[in-house]
Amino acid sequence: MTEAARHLIVVSYYDRRDIEPLRRLFASMERLDAGLPCDVCLVINRDTRGRLELQLSWPGLKILERENAGMNIGAWDHGWRSFRSYDGYLFLQDECYPVRSGWLRAFESRAGEAGVGLVGEYFNDRWRLPWDQLRRLWAGHVMKDHVVRGKAANRVDVYLDFLTRNRLATGANGGHMRSLVWYVRRSVLEQIGGFPIGSNYGECIAAEIGVSKQVEALGLEAVQVAGEPFSYLRHSEWVQHPVTGKFVHI
Repeated sequence: MTEAARHLIVVSYYDRRDIEPLRRLFASMERLDAGLPCDVCLVINRDTRGRLELQLSWPGLKILERENAGMNIGAWDHGWRSFRSYDGYLFLQDECYPVRSGWLRAFESRAGEAGVGLVGEYFNDRWRLPWDQLRRLWAGHVMKDHVVRGKAANRVDVYLDFLTRNRLATGANGGHMRSLVWYVRRSVLEQIGGFPIGSNYGECIAAEIGVSKQVEALGLEAVQVAGEPFSYLRHSEWVQHPVTGKFVHI
């Protein structure tokens, strides 16, 4: 641990992805002051062999490699479990990048508010509906890797099946923090037992939902760092609509 650094930035990267977004993230972190001392850990989900030409600059950068399992949440879980002595963890996908100074301090400050357990950039409020209502909304919709016991199923049933099998809280609705950016204190990570690991695309979405539900089961909230999404950290796959100003996935 770097002297005075009580926070770890855990960045996930899949080795079949373009390296340039990852380099942009590190360049942005260097250019825009985090507001707090921090160490950085890059966790690489490997599908390929051979040396990766990362060309990344960060003092004391920690690099871990693992099998490609659980997508970014799997990488994040591996990162914090490997370095469990920090007070707080900011988890980022490699496509993220800060857009203003004080970005880490903002997350740490929000997480310190009473009743807050998970802080992110974009809460999926559209899913804050009872599970039965969500099931009806998604009736007849087919998605990749959305199966229950080998048979195609409503995505809501896929997520609830995963949560139940893994003994995770389901909550009263599906509202959750998107796994683009998460800040979690170590004390909360320990209470929820870390992050669940999905084995395919559908289960990884379920794992994303499950983290928010586990936090809620502690009597805590999953909240955005600011009133508007992507106020401190943005994601290259989410762009602002020129007319409405809302962020949409591309």
